[in-house]
Amino acid sequence: MLAINDAAQRKLIYRGGGVNKILSPTIDNARLFAVLGVKSYGFNQAMFPQQLADRGVDDTEAFPVYPYRDDALLIWDAIHTWVTDYLKTYYADDATVQNDQDLQRWTRELVSAKGGRVVDFGEDGEIKTLAYLIEAATLIIFTVSAQHAAVNFPQKGLMSFAPGMPAAGYSPLTNLGENTTEQDYLDLLPPLPQAQEQFKLCHLLGSAHFTQLGQYEPGHFTDAQIQAPLQQFQTRLEEIEGIIHKRNRDRPVYEYLLPTLIPQSINI
Repeated sequence: MLAINDAAQRKLIYRGGGVNKILSPTIDNARLFAVLGVKSYGFNQAMFPQQLADRGVDDTEAFPVYPYRDDALLIWDAIHTWVTDYLKTYYADDATVQNDQDLQRWTRELVSAKGGRVVDFGEDGEIKTLAYLIEAATLIIFTVSAQHAAVNFPQKGLMSFAPGMPAAGYSPLTNLGENTTEQDYLDLLPPLPQAQEQFKLCHLLGSAHFTQLGQYEPGHFTDAQIQAPLQQFQTRLEEIEGIIHKRNRDRPVYEYLLPTLIPQSINI
């Protein structure tokens, strides 16, 4: 994740880079929107089940076909169980969490204006309970693995086709009105060189898979107590893989959250 963040600053979101070439605003304005987005992103409001409820899309009867929601909840629950088993190995209760000074210093650094500047993190500026620590760790892992996969990999199959998802308009909007013609809409589409840039960039970003959720190098965990929870996590991900394949027989095919296609973290 550190490597791709550094590469993005140098190649992807710099002046004249791929993003600058295909988006309508200047790269400076695009970065401004990103900053505003980060400032308005409340960590505690981003817990996935709560986010679905806040958006009004958690009701499966009112909104029965939503593959992203249904598959992501499976992944969220699997990560939550894995995190719970892992952290309970080392934190016996809330007092153990509160007395971990390294953890509390990390929390203060995350919310500090001179540090991470994360909005709405922790419990009154601290981590006071084991339950919150589990939720926070689950959200972090889920965001950089499954959530990123769900928004990154569709770039190849969906966003690379410029007429289907143009990144900018290329004709004055004043032409549109009651007498709008098909040609007026076609004139809005990116010219061929721009469409090619969009295809190359989105195809690249949506193609690379370097790691796999739940898979670690041999010896990564040296504590024997972790082996059983890890095996359970990996087994559950295999089960979810089968569940998603089965679901895809009876719904629009959605494969972006197949566990074998979810990297461990942001790497492209």
